Amino acid sequence: MNKDVFVIAAYTPDDKRETLLRNLVTKLHDSKKDIILITHSITPSDIIKKCKYFIYDEENTLLTDDKYKFLVWNTCIPGCTFHSKDANRAYSTVLAVYQLFLRGFGFAKMAGYEYAHFIEYDTDFDTLDFFDNNVKKIQEGYGCLAYTNVHGHPIGCYCLLNLGFYSFEDLRLDEEKILTKFTEYAPELYFVEQLTRFFYLDNYHPFYKSDELLKKEGFHASLYVTRFNNWKVTWAVPFVQNENLHLFFMETKNKPMKVEYIVNNTYKKISISPSTFYHFFVCPYQEVNYLKIIVDDVSFLEYDLTSEETRKKLIENNILEKL
Repeated sequence: MNKDVFVIAAYTPDDKRETLLRNLVTKLHDSKKDIILITHSITPSDIIKKCKYFIYDEENTLLTDDKYKFLVWNTCIPGCTFHSKDANRAYSTVLAVYQLFLRGFGFAKMAGYEYAHFIEYDTDFDTLDFFDNNVKKIQEGYGCLAYTNVHGHPIGCYCLLNLGFYSFEDLRLDEEKILTKFTEYAPELYFVEQLTRFFYLDNYHPFYKSDELLKKEGFHASLYVTRFNNWKVTWAVPFVQNENLHLFFMETKNKPMKVEYIVNNTYKKISISPSTFYHFFVCPYQEVNYLKIIVDDVSFLEYDLTSEETRKKLIENNILEKL
């Protein structure tokens, strides 16, 4: 049994992400490395057979309450800043991330490993020297090793724990503790990386390295995002100003954007040119009972405005602030 193990966290609901996982697992397996694969996704048997351990975690907790959503902002309107929760994804994955992170490390400790590398599935590396050199560094008496960005946040795609510094209680998923810290300064929220540093790194004699060293050391992360998923915030949101309903649309992917919207029983369609924005008055807010916004033939937002709670949330979640 090796002293170190590779905990691979995966979410692979499509062929592209599945292929990236397969490539990483095969490379580590062929290098005689032990692998713990922990995932929220159904995984093909050819990948599982190359892992020492396989954990399917059905509990993929997504937080849909508004208080767990990040507020995004936009300054394209001269003299204004637009703040929105509805423009961002409709859920937070903070607990889903820690379900894989903590349960993966906890299993590694239970299985008797001394050191555990945490790696995201869409990762590649040039040689094993990257991992071996980090193990040598942590053997100097450090409890963990991570790479941090210019803000001091550890990057999420890799870290290394010296499991002797951690108890099973340290690696237990305490949802209340995480969410209390996550929302401590709501509506501003902590990034997951900040929580990781606060709870699982800073108190365990860490060794931090600059994330600028990753590529120099032959580590390549976030391959799914860089190759396939040019995700950007979708700006097709309502806002209320002076008791009137307005709509704000902005194209961010450098291609024509088709927006359809339904207000009560009235349907309209607008085409937004690449890299442009458009905002306009619709009608008095008190007259609106229903609003639906469709972006490029996909339903994006829908509000039943017969509910006073929904009417209030629409106003609170989408604010045009004049500077």
